[in-house]
Amino acid sequence: MSQPVLTANQNKMLVDGYEVFSQAFPAETTELSRFSYKHFGNPDLLETPATFAYENGRAVAMQWYQGVPISYAGDVIMAAMTADTAAVNEGQGFPFLRCFLEGNKKMKELGIPFRMGNPDAESFPVVTKLGDTVIESFNQVYITRDELGERAPFSGLGGAIGLRRPGPLERINRLSKRAKGLAFSEYDACPFSDADYRRINAESLFSLKRGDTYYRWRIDEQPGKSFRYLVARKNGELAGFFVIWPREDGWTELMDWGLYLDEAENQALFAALLSRCITWGSSFFASFLSESRDEMRYFRNVGIHPYAPQGSSVIDHITIALLYEAFDKRVLNGSDWKIRKSDLDFSLNRL
Repeated sequence: MSQPVLTANQNKMLVDGYEVFSQAFPAETTELSRFSYKHFGNPDLLETPATFAYENGRAVAMQWYQGVPISYAGDVIMAAMTADTAAVNEGQGFPFLRCFLEGNKKMKELGIPFRMGNPDAESFPVVTKLGDTVIESFNQVYITRDELGERAPFSGLGGAIGLRRPGPLERINRLSKRAKGLAFSEYDACPFSDADYRRINAESLFSLKRGDTYYRWRIDEQPGKSFRYLVARKNGELAGFFVIWPREDGWTELMDWGLYLDEAENQALFAALLSRCITWGSSFFASFLSESRDEMRYFRNVGIHPYAPQGSSVIDHITIALLYEAFDKRVLNGSDWKIRKSDLDFSLNRL
């Protein structure tokens, strides 16, 4: 992991931000170098100054935004993403609110059309009350290796006489056999070409722009983690991919993915990519599955259903504050967005 060379102002932002974050979230804090990598390690980011509140010369609250390149209708624009939000006890309440409002003001001065974020349970009611719009809700799945092989009973008479449905593993293997004419490859580092990026970035009207820099920063150069790219091609062109993290605890986590064939072919391709993950003997975890784009359908199709704590299937939200009223209002429509786990900055804080 290469460390950026910081200016004096950037170094002060880094030290103050790390101090607030480490005090507010002691269980989540890693070393300063990783915090620096997250905020200054991507040369494509537009510097958007973090906003701080101070008490007696000590930082007690912060809102840290990043200017991120957004792929938008074949072009690239800059937007702001909330990267870190934190406050110690004396920074909660008005000092924290002041950071929030000052951050919006700075974004407008920079000409940034909107700010987006993935607020936690504590921040969510605050940002929505202050005017952020919920554009997307997400689901997630957890399934253990043992559960993949389980066969559930049929309802009614079938269940009464002992008939059982095929388990997810059986359904995955059966459906993956329909993935015809595809060449599969695995890589330890980003393998995509310019043509691949054009296909990936054209998947939706809005998405964080993907390119070599994005994958180096978000995936390939993250310390303490080893990721894998599973890539399928048809007639030499990108048909679909998974970026996965085979974790040391025995779980395989889906970080980024895309499918670029017709719907029936995508169902088979998804199963074929999924089968290559679970044949390693690991359990499987996927989060940030779009509700508006019904990305859960690929999992339901093979008998994997959402994980629903306390009976709620909605796990996370993306919110947007429109800072420039004349901007395309479709930005507030979640079905026009592609958002993945790899897009969200919080994962870069953790080993």
